[in-house]
Amino acid sequence: MERRQETAEKIEGHPSEPDRVPAVSDVSEGVDSVFDMEEIQRLYKNLLGRTSEYLKSEFEVTAEDYRLIQEMNNVSTEKYAQLLVTTKNAKTSLKTTNDRFSCIKPFLDRIDLVETQVNELERTIFRLDTYAKQLGNCAPSKSGSI
Repeated sequence: MERRQETAEKIEGHPSEPDRVPAVSDVSEGVDSVFDMEEIQRLYKNLLGRTSEYLKSEFEVTAEDYRLIQEMNNVSTEKYAQLLVTTKNAKTSLKTTNDRFSCIKPFLDRIDLVETQVNELERTIFRLDTYAKQLGNCAPSKSGSI
């Protein structure tokens, strides 16, 4: 008890000298005697342990983030490889289709030409048929004279 009182007097200043500011050495001596060194060491070890746990968990989270990014990268690489194969297959199919179309294009053009000619022929036949009907209506009837 007396020791605490002495320490308090050192920290607060001497009671007979109320205006006196305590010196740094007085304060540090008082602090050392107020706090037990074992308690300080225990708190220091506790601080180091918790700081270590915190840093370890931060490193683990960062490592897990990198593993996740690497896995995403691998999945993306596989997906792009599949898309590349699909694109190559589509290109091959399109080339084959274009080659086939190039081979039959002259025949298709010929069919279009024949269709145009058939349509023109049908129009001509229709006009001739209409003209023949008009001629038949204008001619005198010979069935009554025989």
